[in-house]
Amino acid sequence: MSKVSRPPCRSAKTSPSRHRKNSPAPVSSPPRAEREFAERQVGALGVKTATIETPLEHLSGGNQQKVVLGRALLSEPRVLLCDEPTQGIDVGNRSDIYHRLRATAENGTPVVVSSSDNVELAGLCDRVLVFSHGRIVEELTGDTLTEHAITEASLTAGRAEAPTTTTAAAKPGTAFRRFITGQQAPSLVLLLAAIVLATVSYTHSERFLSEFNIGSMLALLAPILFIAAGQLVVMLTGGIDLSVGPLAGTLVVVASFFVVEGYGWGWWILGFAAMTALAFTVGLLNGSMIRFARVSPVVATLITYTALQGLSLVLRDAPGGIIALDIVDLLNTRIGPVPVAVVIGAVLLITLEYLSRRSSLGLRLRGAGSNESAAHYRGILVGRVQLLAYIASSLLTAVGALLLMSQIGVGDPPAGLTYTLTSITAVVLGGASIFGGRGSFIGVLFGVLFLQLIENSTIFLGLSQAWQYLFVGTIALAATALYAQVQQRTARRAPATE
Repeated sequence: MSKVSRPPCRSAKTSPSRHRKNSPAPVSSPPRAEREFAERQVGALGVKTATIETPLEHLSGGNQQKVVLGRALLSEPRVLLCDEPTQGIDVGNRSDIYHRLRATAENGTPVVVSSSDNVELAGLCDRVLVFSHGRIVEELTGDTLTEHAITEASLTAGRAEAPTTTTAAAKPGTAFRRFITGQQAPSLVLLLAAIVLATVSYTHSERFLSEFNIGSMLALLAPILFIAAGQLVVMLTGGIDLSVGPLAGTLVVVASFFVVEGYGWGWWILGFAAMTALAFTVGLLNGSMIRFARVSPVVATLITYTALQGLSLVLRDAPGGIIALDIVDLLNTRIGPVPVAVVIGAVLLITLEYLSRRSSLGLRLRGAGSNESAAHYRGILVGRVQLLAYIASSLLTAVGALLLMSQIGVGDPPAGLTYTLTSITAVVLGGASIFGGRGSFIGVLFGVLFLQLIENSTIFLGLSQAWQYLFVGTIALAATALYAQVQQRTARRAPATE
């Protein structure tokens, strides 16, 4: 039984009365007319109680909700306001309340319902207004009023929605704040920074834009495109995957026993299957530990990080196993100076960006990371979404491991270790939130490109590797602080713009 801390429904016409110390004690047996009236209300509302004199606190939560609703209706309100009218009650009581609310509306009394249950809104209401930061961002009626439409509107409504009033639109700086808090703003910032960095490097050495250097630079960023994409999938749910680096290295080590010179396609296919199976198992293990064993994402993926690094060293304590040249040539296919793998990676990221904002699974992914409790109310299976996210992260890492394999050509256990921090940095630079729900796959694309430019430019500028780490760390810290600060200021100013 749940306690009713505040009435879910109230009349816009009346307010609850207060008991005074001198008020007479309630009579033990109400007058006949009052008793008959109460019995009619109990029957109309379907309240399950032994007698009408049963104290309210002795009723179940659903029956308490019905009594509060009935009391509000006795005043014949001009408008009935209901805040989560069926939260935490069983299906039977929920149906009774729905019928009473519909009957009230059909009798001419407007009923306004505030609910986080999209199924409830779609089935109960004639018109649904979706609010975001105090503004109406979507109005749904008729055939457009569906659970999916409500979910899509509520999850895609960002801080960048245009003001609905001319006053807000006329305020100076509003357009800039709207852009800088949008999820694609970091992509443009990274693109501008990349152009500046490339220009400086080119003025220092014209070889920077040579076909050889461009091809080499793009080839090096190819694996991280897929690994960072998987990292963002996980971070959208509010998690993190530290195991992607050693997983990539371990998968290359596994391939070095099968996809090698002197073996035929049968062994190669078996090797690819073994890599896929290991990646799927690691993703399933990570997701299961986090969701079902309630282990922190950092701790869970750190466990697999250590285990995978140990496994790769057990399999090969030194680099070995020459990867078949036919496979290496196939994976390194280029169109001019541009590796085909980079083109595929870019197309994949653009596709994931579209799906994450338009498809049902993508919206559920963002919803699970934005607010887990609200996602539950909307019918999102958060546990399943998180599990699928970690599996997807590991499978995308397997694709990145194939490209890494084509670059190093041998099974080398520590080869992929650096990819863990690189993937996280690229995702953060792309504007993703470490708390989930916010991020852009387009931002990941530019984040990876910018990181590779920094690594390449330090060589042409004659700087040591220490400067490379310093640049990356400083920029990542500054970007994170800037995005967080702007979002906080916008959130504080949002009520004032209405």
